[in-house]
Amino acid sequence: MPRLSFVVVGFSTGPELLACLHRCLRQTGLQREELELILVDNGGLEPWLEACRPLLDAEVTMHRNAGPSAARNEGARLASAPLVAFIDDDGWVAEDWAMAAIDAMAASSIAACRGKVVFKHHPLFTGLANSYDLGATECDDLLSLEGNLVVDRQAFLEVGGFDPELFGGEGLDLAFKLRTRFPDRALRYVPALLMQHDYCDSWSKFYRKSRRYSRRDRARAAVRPEVQAMLLAHRAANPLRRPALPWYQVPPVWLLEQLRRLIRSLPDG
Repeated sequence: MPRLSFVVVGFSTGPELLACLHRCLRQTGLQREELELILVDNGGLEPWLEACRPLLDAEVTMHRNAGPSAARNEGARLASAPLVAFIDDDGWVAEDWAMAAIDAMAASSIAACRGKVVFKHHPLFTGLANSYDLGATECDDLLSLEGNLVVDRQAFLEVGGFDPELFGGEGLDLAFKLRTRFPDRALRYVPALLMQHDYCDSWSKFYRKSRRYSRRDRARAAVRPEVQAMLLAHRAANPLRRPALPWYQVPPVWLLEQLRRLIRSLPDG
């Protein structure tokens, strides 16, 4: 029986999907049979499926793009390991990720852990994403990073998994349900769960994502005051510890080029 099930949801991913799957299996300290790899096809993966299938233990095909939450729930239901890891389809997990996840979840007092994300190609935008890197020390968290997450499968299914209606903030909603159902079990940030992933690759995309998340946060505060109250209490008790982006990681010429691209993307007038 596998010790950990990787669930990767793909949607029009491209060649990055194959690299993601290979890295999920390229794990130290574990035999292949101790890992399970499940791909949930949310659409647009046809050019890459034949190359991916030899790596997979299971494949789920959604009949439409059901969104990441519903697709991850399907993968978790199919998983056979006691631990389920949700990984973004273009993420590169470190070679010791699975062993670090198993170690982090060894205590029965832990319900779920999220990891640390560092950049692949775009240090500035990834550094500006304030939930990606909370530093080098473990701490309590509210599962603010759904695509680099490991959870107790039984607990996840018992609370109903991710809310399929949410796209953004579904980790926070899951944290609320887990804390409500299992008040004695912790949710943790574990930097040893290291993954490379880019938040975005241009200023225009950064602006659009920021606006979308801002609207989502305002809507959550209005319709889910209990979740918002949990978030505000957590922030008060745990000041943001994300390290500043090192200045030497941001080449000035590259930064100027991003600014030019943003200007060119703006509408006339």
